[in-house]
Amino acid sequence: FWLAERGDAENLADSARKELEYMKGFEIGHGFLELCQTMVGGLLARSGDFAGAEKILLAALKISKQKKARQSICGILLQLINLFYSTGDEKRCKDSLRQWARLAEENHYVYFWEADRLTLVRACALAYQYNCRREYTKKIIELYYGKEAALRLQCEPDVLAQHPDALTELRQDRTTAKKRISIKLFGHFEITADEIKITEEAFK
Repeated sequence: FWLAERGDAENLADSARKELEYMKGFEIGHGFLELCQTMVGGLLARSGDFAGAEKILLAALKISKQKKARQSICGILLQLINLFYSTGDEKRCKDSLRQWARLAEENHYVYFWEADRLTLVRACALAYQYNCRREYTKKIIELYYGKEAALRLQCEPDVLAQHPDALTELRQDRTTAKKRISIKLFGHFEITADEIKITEEAFK
């Protein structure tokens, strides 16, 4: 997605589609196939192949719903929001937006494997514009880009929906102090930052 922002979406989509076809010949678990489908669908949308993007994104969504993989569903919905916004399908854009915002807030999701920065900003801007889970989407923007960006979201969501790259140069407030991050992978999963335990809810 980062490379596609620089104008090579068509070639990237073609290459990704070929890789996806190759991968289908293997037994792939843990939602990895749906993740790859979503990446291809997002690239196809950016290359202008909206019909191809819709087909593959809806296929990934169907599988994820069958698996009840809620976080994956959220990520796919983000790409569908971007797709329907790009094609001018306001009804389906709003439907996807409401599903994404509700599912994300109910499960405290702020990170999505299938998302890219521009799609996430656009979705949050549209949610604010349409009065859909405003506080939660503002929280996501503040988490990634800081308070200045969250204020801008409140003031001009329509502008950010059209030009999500407007937040590119805004960065989350950072301190120069170093933090010690510890992750325990075996036995009971646990993450601590400067000896402070991060709850499972916050980790999501």
